[in-house]
Amino acid sequence: MSQNIFFVTSNFSYSKGIFTIYNNYKKYLYNLNLRADTREWRLKHIRGFLKFVDEKKINLKKLSANDVYDYIMSIQNLSPKTLEHRTVCIRLFLDYLLELKITKVEGRKIFPKIKTIKESSIPSYYTNNEISKIIFSINKKCENGKRDLCILLLFTKLGLRTRDVKNLKFQNIDWQKNEICIVQSKTNWINILPMDSDLRYAILDYLKNERPIIESEYIFINEYGEQYKDHKFYDIVSNYIKKSKVDTSERKSGPHSLRHSLAKSILDDNNGINTVSNLLGHTSTKTTKIYLKLSFKELKKISLEVPPCKN
Repeated sequence: MSQNIFFVTSNFSYSKGIFTIYNNYKKYLYNLNLRADTREWRLKHIRGFLKFVDEKKINLKKLSANDVYDYIMSIQNLSPKTLEHRTVCIRLFLDYLLELKITKVEGRKIFPKIKTIKESSIPSYYTNNEISKIIFSINKKCENGKRDLCILLLFTKLGLRTRDVKNLKFQNIDWQKNEICIVQSKTNWINILPMDSDLRYAILDYLKNERPIIESEYIFINEYGEQYKDHKFYDIVSNYIKKSKVDTSERKSGPHSLRHSLAKSILDDNNGINTVSNLLGHTSTKTTKIYLKLSFKELKKISLEVPPCKN
């Protein structure tokens, strides 16, 4: 192996100059006090771009907008969402290089921010009856049935995010108070949630009769004592929604749709937006207001009266 080649991952190696720039950017992101997964997200999406620059022997001081566009054209096989993420990360990276006078290209000009109204779409959700069908489709006697019931109940009863279910620890459960206390992965906010008898029994049943007998602080582990990957929780939810034969046309079938379903159910029970916000752990009710679109009752409360027609 050449001494001038430096590996940042098993799939990406760079020349010394590019490797130094990558490492310096990595340190820069660390100093921003970003979450570890956010740092990795940004780094992941610039590795391919730096590989392209390195292989084309492009001098970053002479980097042009056309060079950047050539790279984007070379990755058009990626999904639209991945392309969107990549352009955002490259824009931030180019602005970082510009500030250090390593390049003259402005990321914000190549990829200008386009403000979109995130509330324009209506979240996917399932009715209470459909949620019951999904839960009923779980056979606790089957392999991992008890685990799957726990996971589905955490999503449907508490509206937890995937990462928070994945990172659930024994210390998060207060058996005396029947509460689950977590520090949310997305917001770092502490959220204390009620644990009803169904959820309590399901967790105890799983821990006693199915969880691998391996010492770990985490509730959900595989046979090797390792945490499950995020996509495992998506697969579990998606498989049971499919098994329940609930109609999923024009609806998403991942864990977040169950979070949306809980929000709608709470609003339909005549609870206010603050109740939803507190349960889901939103840092602001502005985030929660998107769920008003799911509840006809709540929309009626804020609807404007039609003025009488004048002859």
